[in-house]
Amino acid sequence: STYFRGWWNSQQLTTDEAVSRGDAQAGLPDFHFQSWTATNSYLAIIHARILYNIAVSNEFIRNATDTGFPAVDQYRAEARFWRAFYYWHAMDMFGTSPFVTEEHTPGAFFPEKATRAELFSYVESELKAMEGDLGLPGFQYGRVDKAAAWMLLAKIYLNAELYIGESRYDEVITEINKITATDAYTLADE
Repeated sequence: STYFRGWWNSQQLTTDEAVSRGDAQAGLPDFHFQSWTATNSYLAIIHARILYNIAVSNEFIRNATDTGFPAVDQYRAEARFWRAFYYWHAMDMFGTSPFVTEEHTPGAFFPEKATRAELFSYVESELKAMEGDLGLPGFQYGRVDKAAAWMLLAKIYLNAELYIGESRYDEVITEINKITATDAYTLADE
């Protein structure tokens, strides 16, 4: 999808793991040569997609509230995971982000921007709050489960010094240990 392609471009082409050909579309070589600016169309695309996916997640969550169906409650928790995931990308890649949840009525208003620290706090609290409503690790291929929430917590804790100015390495180990303690996911032998 456009989202994951844009995210991959911004994460991989800015390292020595991938190289953009010299005749590639305008903007991609800028990533490789560390010369992108705010006018880079690929950055604009990923930023717009982050905000769009947050809006779609919010709309699902808003409409899947109090349905009385346990399966919908689980889907709602999965949508909350994805919204936290998108806010993590906004926090990681852009530092700040317009902030809206299902509580904000859609319409013509300019949302307040959340700081990186506010986004960190929100993502962390959302992941912890929805964990109980997610499926057990490995319950169904392709679905968000508790282990996905633990892994995303580990990722934000790993970079907590950048996000909030404090070390959270002990929490990284705690979350990873939860994942490896399950039979659903294992580390590769090599």
